[in-house]
Formats: sequence, C-alpha cells, structure tokens
Amino acid sequence: MNLERANYTTYLINDLYYISIPKDWIFIEDDRFRAESKNGNTLLTVSNYQYENIDRNKKAHTFLEELMLPMFEIFETEDGYIPLDIFENKADYMLKSYKVDDETQYILATARFFYNSLIVTTLQVHDIEEYNIELKNLLKTIFQSIQYVS
Repeated sequence: MNLERANYTTYLINDLYYISIPKDWIFIEDDRFRAESKNGNTLLTVSNYQYENIDRNKKAHTFLEELMLPMFEIFETEDGYIPLDIFENKADYMLKSYKVDDETQYILATARFFYNSLIVTTLQVHDIEEYNIELKNLLKTIFQSIQYVS
C-alpha cells in the first residue's frame, strides 16, 4: 500500500475529533468505531476513555504512561502477548506491536486534555498477516490525522 497516494475518508468520532482512514476500508456499525480493510485481513478499532477530575498540572502523557505501561506488562506476562519490535514512547503517543495467537496487533495510545476531562484514545489494529512495518506506519498516519473539535 502506497501511503503517500492512498485516499482517505474522514469520520467524526464521538463528537470529539475527526480521524481519516483509507478510503477503501469498510466502516463497521458497532458500539465503537471499527473499520476493516477491503480484503478483511485487517481490523481497526478506535476506543475512547474519559477521565474526570484529573490533575491538570500533570502532563497528559504522564497519565497515559501510568495507565498503559502496566497494561502492556500484563499483556506480556499474563496474557502471552509476544512483543515484535521496539516500543515507541513518544511525547504524544505510545505504540507497541505484538504477536497474539494467529494475529499481529498494533496498539497506539494517546491522551489529551479536552475541556474538563482527559481523553485517552486507543487505535488498535488486528491483522492476520505477519508483522508489517507498512501497516504500523499506516497506524501512525491514522493517528496523525486526528483533528480535535474545538
């Protein structure tokens, strides 16, 4: 998939932000945002978690680390997820890739203060193929497309 020339469709997620996904992916009606690739091999799930009464003196990313790092540890020590590449812990997101049973999962999490709440968003891709750096980069492209509603 050539990311530079791919066409994207934009969706409004929970009246919080817009996100763009490849135009040929199929939106799935569900309780959260889901879309799958045209061939059905790849599934994207977008989830939002809202936290109230968070100390706004603490950076959103610090809260994200406190939430996600123990979760990643549980995935690996208790749930049998096998890490596939270098964990990315950047200023605005965290990204980890895993082999889980017969699929590859890419999990990207981000956090942002939005009005009086902290919104944690996870973008999770499930793919039946082996690890694919291009798919991981696509997930980052989807993340970078997020435009919050003002």
